[in-house]
Amino acid sequence: MAAKQKSKRVRQSAAAKPVKNAVRRCRIFEPFRTLGYVAGEVPHSIQMRGQDAFLTTSIGKSFHVYDIETLNLLFVGPHLYEDITSVISSGEHTYVAAGGKLVVCHRGKKITEIENTGRSPLRSLMIFGEHIVGYDDEGRISIWDSKTQDLFAQIALPKSDFHISCMLHPSTYLNKLLLGSISGRLEIWNIKTRKRIYEIKSFGSP
Repeated sequence: MAAKQKSKRVRQSAAAKPVKNAVRRCRIFEPFRTLGYVAGEVPHSIQMRGQDAFLTTSIGKSFHVYDIETLNLLFVGPHLYEDITSVISSGEHTYVAAGGKLVVCHRGKKITEIENTGRSPLRSLMIFGEHIVGYDDEGRISIWDSKTQDLFAQIALPKSDFHISCMLHPSTYLNKLLLGSISGRLEIWNIKTRKRIYEIKSFGSP
């Protein structure tokens, strides 16, 4: 009996003894959760609502909305007939460019779709105040009212070598849209007057 107790104490002592060669690893880049297919090549959209942040990603013909802090999947978008080329979020709405249509979804459910007046598919979308702005391969910029989804204005760029590659709204520039091109030139347009007001020479690359 005494021998058994002694053997038990030896085993407990050995278990409690720290390992000298133990390596403490940084856990910053440790795997957190496997999500599966979460994003394609289309740029994602990040939206802040109060203290909460949400991530919307395209997965081909549909999209996912995640809570960034927990990485929980909140909403799954409808299955569309065309591949998504652009996705943005505003409030509880997600705006998706798929083929020649602008699809509007509320918390993952499609509520309407708007046919682009041009034959080319929409390439990129952007939130511009209370408007949604998109452009297509024909050099046409379409602007919709985000509340009514009505077409607010269209700008047809002159036929030239200026093919849009990106766009943004410069902060503090009222009604102004900055367009980049594959030739490297930049143009600033007034969406209210639908006129080009400034051109910046090419930087030599798209």
